[in-house]
Amino acid sequence: MKQIVKQTGSTFIKPFTASELARLYDMSLEDFKASIQKIKKSIGRKYGDYYSSDQVRKICKLRGYPISLSFG
Repeated sequence: MKQIVKQTGSTFIKPFTASELARLYDMSLEDFKASIQKIKKSIGRKYGDYYSSDQVRKICKLRGYPISLSFG
C-alpha cells in the first residue's frame, strides 16, 4: 500500500485509489464513496482510478487525517 510520508517537517502525499483511502479510514468502500459525495465539489473531479496528491490532501484536510496513516 502506498504511504503518506513525513520528512523534515514536510508531508509528501501520494495518489490513492478510493479503496486504499477507504482502508486508511477504516470504512467500507461504499461508505467512503458516500462520504466523498458530500465534499466532492471541494476536492474536484477524479480522473482515472486515483485521487491526485492534491485531492488526497484536501480529503485529509476536510475529513481529518486517518488514524491508520503510515509515517516513515
